[in-house]
Amino acid sequence: MSDEHAEIDPALAALTSAWRAMADHPCDDHRHALEIRLAGLRETLGAHLEHEETVVLPLVQRVMTEDEMAGVELAIQKGYRLRDTPFMIGWVTDGLPPAALERFFAFSGGPFKLLYAVVRRAYARREQRAFRHADLLGTAVSP
Repeated sequence: MSDEHAEIDPALAALTSAWRAMADHPCDDHRHALEIRLAGLRETLGAHLEHEETVVLPLVQRVMTEDEMAGVELAIQKGYRLRDTPFMIGWVTDGLPPAALERFFAFSGGPFKLLYAVVRRAYARREQRAFRHADLLGTAVSP
């Protein structure tokens, strides 16, 4: 998994450079370079997520107790910055059906439900803006 994660950051950096080049000098060459970098990142992330979701997380769920998993979650949360909280709440809840959303609030507590009410519309607007042209790149994404 760490090898897979080590491939993601360089792919993101290459995509960022391609976006900057396109912004500085929009032309077919830069657009093609951007498409190549985006396809590379999509492939890298897709392979990683498939491995994580189909192999790693099911294995973790089989071998770790709830208390051990809660400890892992707390350790992961220490890496989050407070300013990332509105995005994280929007991201975690994005697309959840009502019953799952209520289970999330029951688990996370009242403050998260209140924060969700405050950030959900702004999160939805940012997602819409971020993915508004996704279908132009050959992959339709619905926010």
